[in-house]
Amino acid sequence: MTYAQTQAAIVTHCLAAGAALSNPILDVQAGFPIAKGRCIRVYYGGEVAPERMGAEYTLNSQMVGEVTVIVAFFPITLSDETLTATIDADFYLLKDQLRTRILGDAQLGGASTDLELRLVTQDFVVLGNTRYSMGTWEVVSDFTEYTIAP
Repeated sequence: MTYAQTQAAIVTHCLAAGAALSNPILDVQAGFPIAKGRCIRVYYGGEVAPERMGAEYTLNSQMVGEVTVIVAFFPITLSDETLTATIDADFYLLKDQLRTRILGDAQLGGASTDLELRLVTQDFVVLGNTRYSMGTWEVVSDFTEYTIAP
């Protein structure tokens, strides 16, 4: 199991979730969170203490959870309430689709031993001259074990 396989499986779930929206998000890629209209980006987010494990340390090793970040961008081009309602509904549906798909494949097709999908956060950001509704998810997967030398 490699991180590239884990990331590819998450991107696949993001593609399917984005395609399920009333106004599909078709720009779904592994990449840093740089908004290019309606898009989803997936990238490595660092290490955390492992989820669902009794402890981070054993007698001779350290267990580390790997974080993959999913970011979705919804441009807000007008302050029209109808547009706002559509974006809000799509955001909710994307959240629902991602949670259903990722939790339904907790081993990511064999690319991961297990995972935890953390709760989504929403923010409003201005990038360039465009305001975005931005959703961020963290997927904590795998548990890399590092040997501690005696």
